[in-house]
Amino acid sequence: MSQWIWIGVGGFFLYRLIMGILYTKKIHRLPPEEAKARLDKEKVFLLDVRTPGEYNKKHLPKAHLISLQELRRRRNELPENEAPIFVYCQSGSRAMRACVQLVKLGHKDVYHLGGIEKWPYKTIKSKSKKHA
Repeated sequence: MSQWIWIGVGGFFLYRLIMGILYTKKIHRLPPEEAKARLDKEKVFLLDVRTPGEYNKKHLPKAHLISLQELRRRRNELPENEAPIFVYCQSGSRAMRACVQLVKLGHKDVYHLGGIEKWPYKTIKSKSKKHA
């Protein structure tokens, strides 16, 4: 009996691993130079998935704040599934988790920018808390 439990547990983890690989293959990674060039000339939904406090300290111009924890609940604030979405956080890990969630929600043009700590271009400091 316990052998079947271990087989089931192993199968579950193998399934999760394969699904994770499939989802991450649908996510594009952009270096800051390419992201900045595209942000300057294209209509892109720029998504910051950090907390409101982090956002207020420093964020990219025209970024929409939806924290990672609220992403599913606030998905109606996202653009249609075919629109490009650029995602960033502080260091990159939350942004990758958000990208996977977006792909699972059906978004087809998802880009991982990494973390704002490596962003070499202009950022904005915000005193307003309207983006909660």
